[in-house]
This record gives sequence, structure tokens and C-alpha cells, in this order.
Amino acid sequence: MNNLCKKEVLVLFGKKVKELRLKRNLSLRMLEKECEIDNSYISKIEHGKTNISFNTIIELAGAFEVH
Repeated sequence: MNNLCKKEVLVLFGKKVKELRLKRNLSLRMLEKECEIDNSYISKIEHGKTNISFNTIIELAGAFEVH
């Protein structure tokens, strides 16, 4: 997978994270408390600005109660 494709995946993933957060009426700070991930890091995820680890994905999935 080339770098452009990777970036597109990160952006799409981030949009989904934001969609799930807003659907549950959670602020960044509320989600931070749910999954113990710093709210500034969550913001970077939502904007596709960072490459996240699998463990972070698991934490977010747990907070959103999704697979």
C-alpha cells in the first residue's frame, strides 16, 4: 500500500471515529474518559493526522461498543 492510500485510510478511519463520537453525543473530553486516550490525540485521529496503533483501535472500539 503506498503512502497516499495509507493517508486516505487514516482520514476515512478518523471520519468514522468522529461520526461514532457525535452519534453518541460525546465530546472529545468525554471520549477521553471512556477510553483513556488523550483528547488531543483523539482529535488528531479524527483528522487523519496520526498513524494509530492496533491497541488504540481496540480502546476506541470498546468505548463505542463496536467490533
